[in-house]
Amino acid sequence: MIRNSSVGITLREELKNWPGYQQINDGSRFFRLKSQLRLIISFVSETFQMSRESRQKLKSTRSLKNSCKGKILVLGNGPSSKNISENQVRYFTSNGGKLLVMNGFINSDISRNLKPDYYILVDPSFWDQDSLETQDFLFKFKEFAELKLQNCTIIQPAIRPRIILEHDLYIYTDGRSLAGLCKFDQPHKPWCYPASVSLLAISTLKFLGYSEVYFAGLDADSYKNFFVNDLNTIMFDASQNYFYEQSDDYDEKVGSQVREMRDWPLRHMSDALFAAAIFFRDQRQILKDCINVGNDRTNDACSRASLIKPPEGIF
Repeated sequence: MIRNSSVGITLREELKNWPGYQQINDGSRFFRLKSQLRLIISFVSETFQMSRESRQKLKSTRSLKNSCKGKILVLGNGPSSKNISENQVRYFTSNGGKLLVMNGFINSDISRNLKPDYYILVDPSFWDQDSLETQDFLFKFKEFAELKLQNCTIIQPAIRPRIILEHDLYIYTDGRSLAGLCKFDQPHKPWCYPASVSLLAISTLKFLGYSEVYFAGLDADSYKNFFVNDLNTIMFDASQNYFYEQSDDYDEKVGSQVREMRDWPLRHMSDALFAAAIFFRDQRQILKDCINVGNDRTNDACSRASLIKPPEGIF
């Protein structure tokens, strides 16, 4: 195949250096053209790689449009989820509400006594079999699934194998991107916004038909956690980025959980701030008509409220 040939490998390496959707125009020649060409070439390549099985999975998702109704609470992994108590969530669900959680939710204390209705996992790292961190997560996740996810629907990319083979309830998403070219916001179509599990989760719930979407933990100030080290390399400090404790990637020199950019499309601090601005703009589009109950001070994309606390003694 061309992708694995020397020409294909060279082309992929070259495209990595071309600008992306959330990178600032630094005045380089043909910036916009390169940005669009990179997106289109990647999209075409990913489309050719899709199997018949993946396409069928997306068709099954398409058939679920407006199949649900009512209210649902989304618990993101941001710090403001600390403002939501287990009793508040249980009271919400006991009154007919549904619950969606994501990513590392199983690492939180609040996960011990809650049974979510949806669990979304879309980061490719969850399928990295060579990673010890991934193996540890999958072990914990399968244990959690046996106890709490029997009736839970897992949301994951169509191109990936089932994260738990024995589980039967799935909704599949299209992992291809057309960010900056189109404005699709449905799970069975290419994603057209910043790579964000929280935004994809909200879009999926609206697609399913939920009319009342409440959320906490979708804090929008992670850009403050970028910094530059002594080698002038941009880094990210994740220690304050989650509502549960993080113990991996501890850097004694900095005193926090720190990582390099890896495959993040950030070349310098200008990109970090520009990417945040793009995210704020697109977040406002996705979160309109939702209600923020996390009591955070970083997200002004929609209306705010407080989640009802149960009467004393109910839980």
